[in-house]
This record gives sequence, structure tokens and C-alpha cells, in this order.
Amino acid sequence: SIPSYASAEEKAPPSRPNVILITVDNHNTSVLSMAGNRVVETPNIDRLAREGVFFSNYHVASRCSCSRAAMLTGRYHLRSGAIGTGDARATMGSLERPTLADLFQEAGYQTGMFGKWHLGANTPFLPENRGFAEVVSYGRDSSTLPHVIGGGGKAATKHKFRHNGHWKVYDGYRTDVWFNELSRFVRENRERPFFAYLATWSTHGPNQGPSGLSEKYREKLTDLGEAAWGAFGNNGKRDNFLELAAEMEVVDRSIGQLLKLLNDLGLRENTIIVYTSDGSGAGSPAQLISEDAPTFPSACPAIISWPNGRLDAGREIAELVANIDMAPTFLDLCDITPSRETDFDGQSAYGLLNTAGSPWQQRVYSADHQSKTGDRRVVLHPLDDTTVYMPQGEVHFVDGKAKGASPALEA
Repeated sequence: SIPSYASAEEKAPPSRPNVILITVDNHNTSVLSMAGNRVVETPNIDRLAREGVFFSNYHVASRCSCSRAAMLTGRYHLRSGAIGTGDARATMGSLERPTLADLFQEAGYQTGMFGKWHLGANTPFLPENRGFAEVVSYGRDSSTLPHVIGGGGKAATKHKFRHNGHWKVYDGYRTDVWFNELSRFVRENRERPFFAYLATWSTHGPNQGPSGLSEKYREKLTDLGEAAWGAFGNNGKRDNFLELAAEMEVVDRSIGQLLKLLNDLGLRENTIIVYTSDGSGAGSPAQLISEDAPTFPSACPAIISWPNGRLDAGREIAELVANIDMAPTFLDLCDITPSRETDFDGQSAYGLLNTAGSPWQQRVYSADHQSKTGDRRVVLHPLDDTTVYMPQGEVHFVDGKAKGASPALEA
């Protein structure tokens, strides 16, 4: 059962907080310096974890669109219609239940979305149809970049994005553009509560940071010696990792600039920042991780930082939390009672963050994967590969047959 919302009298501060949700595409915890990475530099993300709480056992659906749909609806992605990443399978087509943005908007929040949507490429499935009043996003929901102007691939510095339904040309590396637009949104709405969702295309492979930035990490890798240099097996994997490190630097730098802006505007104390991913992608070779690094049950990061929220800063939360829990948790943190039926599959994790919240209920979480078969044009296999995560372990099911062992779920 879903825990009930904590009453407003049990919460502080009295004014509703702002919420900024940052989702990094296919992001692996092992490329964070807080996880012991000796090459990649992420001081601002590390700071978010020190000043907030880190969910070390956080799990998501297996594909980009599936995971995003679950996070924004609080329901398993199959129930929203987003069952894959290509064509109509990536569309969050079920309209009978609201998105998180709908609920924030109906509670009086200004809402904005910046970056990769990947949940529907036409009306009525666009972000501006699903509760976001301000949108700067792709023209299409695909893994290609039709909005790049003049070539350059992922490292391009000139783009055409759709701003509230109208095409507009933007200059700069794509992650910088989206964070700049988020910053504009924050400045314009600093006098009212806002919910902002920023979704980068970093760190989805193949990776490509701003031109020349990867050379900095090539030098760092060289300084670590032959074992680190040869950890990748081939030059292609090594070079892609260097570009991945460059992409991470841009994300981290942008978060640092966002934190400064919030401080300058006097908003940081009462702004919830959530840093997470839609799935764990390319990780770091073990040779690049310090020997005393912490180990986590999940490779997918999740951080919640809220100075005013009394969240016991710097704490690691080991309970099994999943993307379907994000929506009820955000509403609980902001003391918002949904204005209509949500039918959440997830539960609020506020009780894990603050004693004012309802007790956390142990459960399992199921994630299915859509990549097992090759040609999918004729026959659709909605459950190619399913993983059921237990509170203290996991058990894999492939075509209905269990693989591996898992501790029993306590009653």
C-alpha cells in the first residue's frame, strides 16, 4: 500500500519548495568521483550528495523512454504505453492518468522541461501537452540529432530546438544550452514555486564532449600509469571513455553554475534538487576506481538535496527505491495532495528522508528489457527479459525462467 501523505503541520518550511529534477541519460555511478573514480571530476555532484541523501539501491526501468515514463507518472511504464525506445513504442500514450508536471501545475507551480523528452513526438503526447508550460526540446524523439546545424554530431555548437512549439536557433554545446534555458526559467519564476525537469542527452553513447576537452582526461589517464591506460581493451573504448569524462565535466560544471544562481537569488535553501538517471550505461574500468571506494547495490545514481528539508545530509539510503517512487515522493515533499486519481504503483520515500513521513514499506520492483531480440518489426515481445529486484538482492527472470538466487522477501 502507498503511505499516506504527511500533514502540513509536520513539515518545514511553511512555504512550498521549488523542485529541479535532473536526469542524465544512461549514467553509471562509477563515473562519479564520489564513487572513487580517479579520472572523472564531479565536485558539484559530490557536493549535492554531501548536502543531501544518496539512494545507493535505486533502480529504474531498462530503457530510456520506459524509465522516464515511470518516473513522471509513478506507474510502471507498461501501464502508460511506453514499452521501448523506437517509434510508437516510446510514446507515453495513455492519457487517463496525470503526469507529475500536470499535478504540480494544478497545485499552482510553474512548470518547465528542458532537453530530451523521448515520450512522444506529436500532439497530444508532447511535453507541452503533458503539464509543462515552458519547453525547450528536440524536434524528434530519436537517437539522431536532426536539430544540429552545420554538422559536428554530439559536439555541435549550433542547434535548432523547439521552444514552446516554435523553432529557435541556439548557440553552444547542447548541455550548456539546456542549463542556460533552465537558468532563465528559474530567474523568470523566482517569485513563485516552480517544477523544472532537465534531461540531458549526456551520457548516452557514443560519447562526445566539447571539442578538445577530452585531452585533459587523456593526460590524467596517462598520469595513472600503464594499468589504467590499458584498462579498456582497445583504443575505441578508451577514447569513448575520455569523451564520457568530458561530457560529465559539462554536466557537473552546469550543476555548479545552477547552485550559484540559486544561492544568488536566495532560492537554494528552499529548492529541492534531484539528480538521477534513466538507467546505468557505460561504467568505468575497475582500474580507475580507488581501492577504498564505496560499493553500491545499484549502478544508477539518485540524490535528493534540500537544505531546508531536514534530510540528515550526507546519509546513504540502502532501501530499495525505484523510479516509480519519484512522483509520490516529490508530491509528499511539497505537501501536494493530487488533484485527481493517480493510481501510483510507487510509494513516497519521504519516510526514509524525515521522521515526519510515513513508514517505508518493503517490496519488490520489476523491470523489463526490450533489447533481447533483433528484428522487432513483425512480432512485438513486450517482456523479453525481466529483472525482479528484491530489497536485499535481485533475481533475474528470462522468458519466465528464474536465474540466480535471491533472499526471500520478508512479510
